Parts: sequence; C-alpha cells; structure tokens
Amino acid sequence: MERMQQWVALHRPGSPIVVHYNPKDSKTAVLTATDMPDGGPRTPNILRLLLISSVACLGLLTMARHLRDGASTPELGQ
Repeated sequence: MERMQQWVALHRPGSPIVVHYNPKDSKTAVLTATDMPDGGPRTPNILRLLLISSVACLGLLTMARHLRDGASTPELGQ
C-alpha cells in the first residue's frame, strides 16, 4: 500500500498518463506504459501456475494408467 501511495504522490491531478481506449466504448481504457507498483506483466505467476498444473496433470495421468493396468490384470490364484 505504501508503494502505491508513493506512486500516487508522484502523479498529481492533471499530470498526463498515456492510455488506449476503445473508441466504441470510451469507458474502457488501459494503461499503455506504467510504472505503477504491481502493474506489470504477470508472466512469472502464469509460468508458475503452468508448471503446477503440468505436474498435477502428469500425476493424475500416471495414477489413471496404474489404476487401468491394475483393473485389467487377472487376480492371482483364481
């Protein structure tokens, strides 16, 4: 919160901030370049989520394969 308050203090009312907006809906706008705290790309978090999802998927596929192989093998002694 403190970093955001410092950022706001640097941008007084009337100071320019570059945005792009949708001409069909002028209420929709996005910052094009920002030095806002936590305003940058989220790539590290997305990559972390991708890695976690991949490991979970691999684990579930491995478990399903073992369960399938176990169900198709006849019981010993019968």
